[in-house]
Amino acid sequence: MLIVLLCVAISSLSLLWWLSSISNEEKALSQTTFDDPAACALIIACIGYDCSGDRNIISKVQSRAYPNQRLVRTFGIDNAFTTTNENYRKDFRCHAKGKITLDDRTWKTIADLAKQLVGTAIPQPGSDIANIRLGSLGQSVTLKISLHTESKSTEYPSDADQKGLRKALGFIFPGVGPNARQNPLNLILPAYETMWRVALFCFIEVTFRQGARAEWKQVLIDFLADPTKARFEERGPYPSVVSAADIINEALRLYPPTKRVYRKLHMAGKNDPEIVAANIEACHRIPAIWGSDSWLFKPSRWSKIGNEARSAFMPFGGSTFVCPAKQDFGPRMIGVVVAALAAHITPRDWKLELCVGGPNGGEELGEEPLVSDRNKYEWIEISRRLS
Repeated sequence: MLIVLLCVAISSLSLLWWLSSISNEEKALSQTTFDDPAACALIIACIGYDCSGDRNIISKVQSRAYPNQRLVRTFGIDNAFTTTNENYRKDFRCHAKGKITLDDRTWKTIADLAKQLVGTAIPQPGSDIANIRLGSLGQSVTLKISLHTESKSTEYPSDADQKGLRKALGFIFPGVGPNARQNPLNLILPAYETMWRVALFCFIEVTFRQGARAEWKQVLIDFLADPTKARFEERGPYPSVVSAADIINEALRLYPPTKRVYRKLHMAGKNDPEIVAANIEACHRIPAIWGSDSWLFKPSRWSKIGNEARSAFMPFGGSTFVCPAKQDFGPRMIGVVVAALAAHITPRDWKLELCVGGPNGGEELGEEPLVSDRNKYEWIEISRRLS
C-alpha cells in the first residue's frame, strides 16, 4: 500500500505542477514552439533556434532551469533540471550516472523483481478480480523499480507507517534531511514520471494493437530472461528480425518521455527574453524523415535508420543536456518493464479497455497512435475474457 500512496502522491503533485498558476513574469514572456529538428537541437542546447547567427545571451543552466521552477515549488527538489549552479549540475549528473551504471547481476535482479511484481499483481483465473487498472499497475511496477535502483533495497514499510509522501520516502531513504539537494525525488522523479508512460504505451502496442507481431513479445520475453546489453541489442532469430532495443526505440520515437522541451532564451539583438519549446513528438513523426508510415509503431524501421533520423531522434535531449540514461539505462529499463507486463498479460486472456475520460468512457484502439496527453488514459483497464 505504501507504493500506492507514493504513486498517488507523485501523480497528484505532477498534476498540480501542470495546473499550477504561471507566474506573472512567465505570462509576460512570448512563447513559440518549433517543430524543425535542427531548431529543436539548438533550443535543447540553449543556443538559439535559427541559423541567423544570433545567440542566446543567458547562461545555459539558467535557460534550462527557468521553465522548471514549478518543479521546485511543487516537489521541493533541486537537481540538474532546476539548478542554476553549473558545478552542482555536473556533480549531480555524475552522481546520477553512477547510480544507473549497473552490472549484469544487478540487471538480472531488477528483471526478476519486475517479473515478481507483475506476477503478484495479476489475479489468477477464478479470482473475483476481473478488471485491472493498467495505468496504476505500470506506475506501481515502475516506481518500485526506480526505488530499488536508488535505494538498492526491496524492503518497504508497513501500512502503519504511511503519513505522507515525505515521511514515506524517509522510511525508504533513512537519514535524508530537509535539504532540497538531499530529496530522493531528485533522482526518482525523472526515472518514474517519464518511464512508466513510455512503458505502458509500448506494452499496448506490442500486445493489443492490431497487426502487432507475436515475435515482438517473444523478443522482449527472451530479453527479460537474459537482460544483458548484448541480448537487448541482438536482432533475430525470429522472422521479424528486430531487437528489444528496436522495439523500445520505436516506443521512444512515437511516445517520447517529454513531448516538448522548454527553454528561456534571450537572443542577442532582442529587447526581451522569450520562452521557446522544442516539439520532440513532432520531430519524431515527420514523414519526410521517418517515412509515410511515421505514425505507425514499426520497430523494423530501426534496422535501416539513416543519419537524418538519428539526428531528429531526441527522446533523452541532446548536446550539453543529454540525459545520462540515454545510452543504456533508460531504454533497457523500459524494456524490462514492458517485457514483465508482456510475459503475464496476453490478449488471449485479457481485453483492453481504453476508458477515455472515466471508467465508462469506452474507446476502441484504432490505427492512430495513442494520445500521449498526461491524463487521457487515466482509467485504462484490462478485463479478463470470459472462458
